[in-house]
Amino acid sequence: MWQPTNAHYVYGRKNSHTTVTVGIRYATLITGVIVLILAAFGLGRVSTAAPQDANYELPAVALPATQLSELKAPPIINEEVVARDIDAFLKDKKIDKQLSIHVKSLTDDSEVSVGDTHEYNPASLYKLMLLPVLFDRYDWDDFKKVQVNNQELGSCVDAMLVRSDNCSEDVVKQLFGWQAIEQKMTALGYPSLRINDQGGMSINAAEFNRFIGDLYNGNILTEQQRQYVFKNLSQQVYNRGIPAGCTDCKVMNKTGDNGVRHDSAILEADGNVYAITILTDGLSYAEIAELTKITMQSVRSSQWITL
Repeated sequence: MWQPTNAHYVYGRKNSHTTVTVGIRYATLITGVIVLILAAFGLGRVSTAAPQDANYELPAVALPATQLSELKAPPIINEEVVARDIDAFLKDKKIDKQLSIHVKSLTDDSEVSVGDTHEYNPASLYKLMLLPVLFDRYDWDDFKKVQVNNQELGSCVDAMLVRSDNCSEDVVKQLFGWQAIEQKMTALGYPSLRINDQGGMSINAAEFNRFIGDLYNGNILTEQQRQYVFKNLSQQVYNRGIPAGCTDCKVMNKTGDNGVRHDSAILEADGNVYAITILTDGLSYAEIAELTKITMQSVRSSQWITL
């Protein structure tokens, strides 16, 4: 005869509550055993608790003193490589005329001089040398008010920068004189840029190149004056020299052509800025362009070369 019990059976294929409960207990027991085994072999959770020994100390480790030095990028202009490449070019082209080349990075001040240290007549490069005196004595209103040989001062300055107009001589003679320019050059730190000597004007490539670099950097001119000057030089009509030799550069240049033949410029290229001055005793502008090309190719490719 069937007797009721406290156990509740579910008939059919499903396990009873009692069977499930017993199964869970066995699974729990087995899981506990597995955890104990893993812990015994170091495979369980790693304890982060501090050691129980109150005197526990980390072992001392003696490390050598570091000898690290600051990592510096190589100079943008590798002087030896560039000088070597230009000399090889001059020999290959059999160029034996007097010339002096100076290139300076305005990004990191590295530089190179190639050729002689001869003093050259500046020809029309002197027109840049009168600018510091001009801007000292005259402001923008004066550029419209002051007349020089029947034209506005500003019109004359534009013309002398863009197309090398000789109205610059009238500016000097009528407004301040040659001696004022030389005194200003000396005061600014360019004693080799001579414009008032009895023997005639004279400059050298390295110092003139430093001068045009300082003009560009704003070391001499205000920002407004600087923008005005180099905007005009970027529109220079005489562009068969340095501009023709660096066609992928932004070029702001001034030429000098009076028996001698010169070109001096600021070049913006590859995120860097360069000042380059080439003074020659009669090279053609085509040869100046070739010199510019080989010089800038060497400058731009030699940065990571170690001799």
